[in-house]
Amino acid sequence: MKASIQTPTMNWAARLFSEDRRFWLSASILLGAVSLLKGIRLPSRWAATQALVNYDHGLMKRGLFGAATGGWLHGERYSNFAIFSFALLLALVGMIALLILRSGMGRQIGNGEPVAVFCASFAVTYLAHLVGYMDVLVAILAIAVLLIRNASLRFAIAIPLCIAGILLHELFFVVFLPVLLLSWMVDAVRAPKQRRLYWTMAAALLLLCAGLTGKLSLKRARTVQEVSVMQAGLARRADFPVREDFFPVLSRSMKDNLRIVRDEFTYRVHFQWFAIGLVELLPTIGLLLYVVRLAVVQLVRDQARTVLTMAAFAAAVAPFAMHLQGFDVGRFNALIVVDCLLVLAVVAPRGNEGRIVLPSWYRNATVMTIALSMASGEGLMDYRGVNQYPFSAGLGGHIGDLIHHRWVPPQY
Repeated sequence: MKASIQTPTMNWAARLFSEDRRFWLSASILLGAVSLLKGIRLPSRWAATQALVNYDHGLMKRGLFGAATGGWLHGERYSNFAIFSFALLLALVGMIALLILRSGMGRQIGNGEPVAVFCASFAVTYLAHLVGYMDVLVAILAIAVLLIRNASLRFAIAIPLCIAGILLHELFFVVFLPVLLLSWMVDAVRAPKQRRLYWTMAAALLLLCAGLTGKLSLKRARTVQEVSVMQAGLARRADFPVREDFFPVLSRSMKDNLRIVRDEFTYRVHFQWFAIGLVELLPTIGLLLYVVRLAVVQLVRDQARTVLTMAAFAAAVAPFAMHLQGFDVGRFNALIVVDCLLVLAVVAPRGNEGRIVLPSWYRNATVMTIALSMASGEGLMDYRGVNQYPFSAGLGGHIGDLIHHRWVPPQY
């Protein structure tokens, strides 16, 4: 007869690995931490340079951050900008976690497998890699809107936050606005008597944001001479070498970007990176969109099901359109995964709407996808690779630099 030895630690481990919901919750936290640490780095000089742009030379795209923070943040000091950028990244991580909890997707959908799929994804690694970029701040604004359950209050808060998001970076209109508009479509389904009001809110917000985006897009691009003057002034203020290749962005129109991206796709190398970026994230996108479809099917019982499914899918893959305006293949693909999670939070069943039971194959597919995500490491920006477990070298160095306030701007 074999004797079994039970200790408090063994009992805790047994509960952790035997209870599915607890296991997937713990896995999501651990995998999310690993994914973040894989991509963490100091903010790039491109991001630091972009943050200096303000309205001293008139209204221009991406100028709000520098105009709003220039007087107190002193982003011309790289260490100040780096500390603030990490604070924003931590805020984004916290808001994503809050959105997951508030939406109930960890409790109402399977045992929480979709949350683990997202947390383990290479998209989370890429979010950490984007520290300092406006993507982080505009994502915070979008999630802040989605966290508001009351549709009328959400609309009132969305107006100033959407205006700010577009002035921070024009990608807000393409990447995050579709998800926000979807939230009122879902409200109209959940409360049919208020359908006209909710559709009016969505239409009004769309018209406002389209008008502002159009004004910024059609506004005369800065001349080379104007940009040169701006560059010289910012270079004198900054305590780091500004990225000279950033400033041509301010003199390009939307038409210029379309032409440049079209020409880039004629090169084999760019198409190769485009394909690699899709391969890295397609399994994650597929699993998340599958659950979005299940949630819509459970939410809508009439003919509107197809329309809402198409709207949800369109909002989730909206960042794909950014490939027509920029070269950051992995970045835009990562934002698709982020939008898939936001869409799932919008359509996820609430407490009285029942749970979604996932098929048995989904768990197996989740395990395989997590394995692929943990192994993914190509396509980060500035020719960088992922940090390797246990992350002692990079993380320890960053902590030491923070304590001694001696962060040195990176090469890129």
